[in-house]
Amino acid sequence: MFVTLIKRLALALIMSSFTSHSFADFSSEEDLGDTGQSIEKPSWKFIRALNGFEPERLSKTKLALFPGVVAYRAAKELVASDKKLIINMASNGLNGLDTGQFSDGVGYYIYLLRNVKTKEIGAVASSAISMKKVTTPAGFNAIRKLPWGFVAIQGQIPPFHLSYWPKPFTRFTDAASSEKWSALDNGRSRVFSEIDLSRWIPDNARMAYILCVVDNTGEMPGNASIRVSGEQKDGLVVGSSAAKGQTSSLALHQRINSNRKFYYKVTGGATLSIYVLGYSNTEPS
Repeated sequence: MFVTLIKRLALALIMSSFTSHSFADFSSEEDLGDTGQSIEKPSWKFIRALNGFEPERLSKTKLALFPGVVAYRAAKELVASDKKLIINMASNGLNGLDTGQFSDGVGYYIYLLRNVKTKEIGAVASSAISMKKVTTPAGFNAIRKLPWGFVAIQGQIPPFHLSYWPKPFTRFTDAASSEKWSALDNGRSRVFSEIDLSRWIPDNARMAYILCVVDNTGEMPGNASIRVSGEQKDGLVVGSSAAKGQTSSLALHQRINSNRKFYYKVTGGATLSIYVLGYSNTEPS
């Protein structure tokens, strides 16, 4: 029966890009129940599906969404698309921005749409965090917010690579220890001070991928620490330096607050520079 189920799901992927399938089409007569042991009939709880629809950067203002299948209507219905959707950030409406202009420093999120009558599938990019606040074209409803987003950097979609979709880890392709990616330059605060990553990281991300570089002013040995909250007391030591020009570096995933901020401090003659390399979207969509 499991093989039969897989075949039926695969069939949905190769059907027309503008079709939808009811939950009943993927079910047999046997009830799953609360144990989850039977695979004869998948309960809607087990097909809160998102397979495919991962984004790919095509240009400074264009994204492609790969073919995919998504559950909606409380996961009672599956909607499939077998063609790429192209989103143009320079236009408004279906497969563009929902409203407004593409602006530097603004976070954008991708919403899948479905036409109530024609069953056409499309998408919009929106700065709205909530699906209820998305502006949709006439005849279309927003059916799913993808678990990903980005911030426009220097007026464009930043080059990126994704891993682990649909719980994506986004790496900035050209990120390096340069001014463009610098969140902190030779910080010397002796008390925990704020670092804001909102220039690079969207609202639905709670893990930042950062590079910490510790140097020294030459005064005395010292180290650098980071933390998310006061409960961590002295925080995590990310490097130390005993003399000027003696640097240490560490790339790590760092938990950040909902405002996309965390904190750092140094001791002795240490200084800390931080560069943003990527992020993980950990918030449910």
